[in-house]
Amino acid sequence: MIRRLFGAAILLAGMVDGLGAVAQPAERPAMIRLVAAAENDADGRCAGAVFVINDSRAAITPVISGLSWLDERDGSRKGESQDLAPGEAPAGETVRVAGFDLPVPCARLRAVAGDLRCGEAACAAPVLGESRGLAGFRMPAGLARGLGNAVAQAPRPRIEALATPASSPAPDAAASTPAAPAATPSPMPALEPDTDRQGNDYRTDELAGGGAAACQALCLGEAMCRAFTFVPAAEGNGAGACWLKDGVPDAFPSGGMVSGVVRPDGASHLVAQASSDASAVAASPAADAPPAEPAPNMRPGWAEMRERVENGPEGDLVVRYGDIDNLGFGWAEGFDPFTGAVTDAHHFPFTPSPADPPGTDRILLGTGVVIPLDDRYGDGYHEHAERPAATPPEMRIPLAPLPAEMRQVLVQFFVDDFQSPVFESRFQVTLNGRRLPNFETVFNALNQSGPVGKLVSLRLLPEFFPLLAGGEAVFRIDDPDSGGKDGFAIDFIRVLVNPRIIHPATITARVLELGSDSPIAGALVEAGLSAGRTDAQGHVQLEGVPAGLVAVTANREGYDGATEMQDAVAGETVEVTLYLPRRQETASALRQEVERRGRATIRGIHFDFDRDTPRADSLPALEALQALIEEMKETAWVIEGHTDGVGGAAHNRRLSQARAEAVIAWLVARGIESSRLTPRGLGPDQPLADNATDEGRALNRRVEAVPLR
Repeated sequence: MIRRLFGAAILLAGMVDGLGAVAQPAERPAMIRLVAAAENDADGRCAGAVFVINDSRAAITPVISGLSWLDERDGSRKGESQDLAPGEAPAGETVRVAGFDLPVPCARLRAVAGDLRCGEAACAAPVLGESRGLAGFRMPAGLARGLGNAVAQAPRPRIEALATPASSPAPDAAASTPAAPAATPSPMPALEPDTDRQGNDYRTDELAGGGAAACQALCLGEAMCRAFTFVPAAEGNGAGACWLKDGVPDAFPSGGMVSGVVRPDGASHLVAQASSDASAVAASPAADAPPAEPAPNMRPGWAEMRERVENGPEGDLVVRYGDIDNLGFGWAEGFDPFTGAVTDAHHFPFTPSPADPPGTDRILLGTGVVIPLDDRYGDGYHEHAERPAATPPEMRIPLAPLPAEMRQVLVQFFVDDFQSPVFESRFQVTLNGRRLPNFETVFNALNQSGPVGKLVSLRLLPEFFPLLAGGEAVFRIDDPDSGGKDGFAIDFIRVLVNPRIIHPATITARVLELGSDSPIAGALVEAGLSAGRTDAQGHVQLEGVPAGLVAVTANREGYDGATEMQDAVAGETVEVTLYLPRRQETASALRQEVERRGRATIRGIHFDFDRDTPRADSLPALEALQALIEEMKETAWVIEGHTDGVGGAAHNRRLSQARAEAVIAWLVARGIESSRLTPRGLGPDQPLADNATDEGRALNRRVEAVPLR
């Protein structure tokens, strides 16, 4: 995490504002800071040193107690030291406190933390006034959160990158070597109030506090960040979204937002050397440089591009497409992507190796995005996409021979940087040319950033099992029509037939009515291969859910369904609350659904069993559909009919076609031009849910209106 993102430099660990009555120029607030620098040594251990920077006008005698490091894996505090007293730190100088040599790589180093206070002599003068706690830093996503109150209190926080020492001895309270004076940093780049810089985003972080200053500090702490925009949350208190950018987009007026440019030419403005004999701050790896080979911390078999295991611990058949290498960046020591852990963030762009199967280990961009690009807002990935390399291809997975019986099928995708809710993309997922609506629901609920990779496990409904009879699964993930600039990547895909879940998590869910917060009894809740119905209090618990980024869905007749994405770690229990809105089939509600999903589902058009004439109770839904089509006067429509799985597939396709034609006839009789309407009967071919349950069959019986644009 550290070296890959920041080269050899580890940035600000924390800040303490102070000096009490000691005057300081407005442009140079007084601060005393604890700073760390580290990198992996030749043996893969994290080696570095901790420094105190006295950016005040008085000498201090600092004492650091409880210096320790926080483990990224579990957040535990380790290696706490005795009090360290490096000696006097003259005004404006940097003093080395101690070296460290951790038995883990730097990717495991979440934070360096400790309590910084002044010695007795210095405390006699109002330098700090009293002992102040000093929070550690978190790399990379939580840097600003790790600064905590220190950022909020500092009138103009500043960050400096320290050079990594050529060698760092193990921590030793008695050994401390004063360093040469730190170079005077350049002034902090000015904030741009009421300004939005749109585009070039590579990550967004939700900040609990600190405001625009915390966002600026976060950007300064990442070598690839050149500009930022802070969007304050409604609750205030410095909370909000921090958008980090790998370029410098144009500025636009936007009330309430705060932006800034920290590296207009790509170079850091705030760099100071820690000592005259220290090595220079290492530059970040070139963004387009391929990851080092081989990828670190690979387990046996993970480097194979394809794998087939029959009658193994994970199922009757497990077939993998693509190597398990985190897009070529490898893994932290001991990392297992199947246990629900989240990867470190990585740089981009990146390029696949010649051996990577089509569609894996590369940046992809939906075919609805036209290159060269227009000015529409988008993520960081899309700006590095080129055709045809970024065009989503078919990913062909040979499965033959299949087990004699297929009871369940689980499909796992290790996905990276899908952000449909942010960039309004609408992904379509197909298997052997057939769309998988339940897969699409999940992919269009993903909101990743970082960019980081996560494992998503999805149940293939039994209605799609016949597609696998030919012995091949051909997947394609594309956004052909929204134009949303949402680049993404896939590390690998696995198909598990009759799976055995060896890394299970537990989901405890509660389903409430949106608006009233009343519990909804009898709601069907699903996650992975597990399903259950809520009790009178809206509660249900699902066991044996595959660890990873879990899609938890809830449905109940009379309500719109809901999907929540939750990180679930193996062996742990995750609580989730789902809010279901009552179904409203008004023209405005249908219009909003079209804008969000690219189609509108109408469940209020009812037919008697095996009949194709709308019942009388369908009138409100039909009138809402009529109003929608009249409102969108320039749009042509496909009216789709869908059935459940009761009866033969061929018969149901004919029945659904007749039902779609009957809906169109009703609309034409009320003045809608027939040339704008095309019927399409899909029968049972695009189920939303399992036809084995009453709820599933009810969800699958529907009419959908799809605009042609």
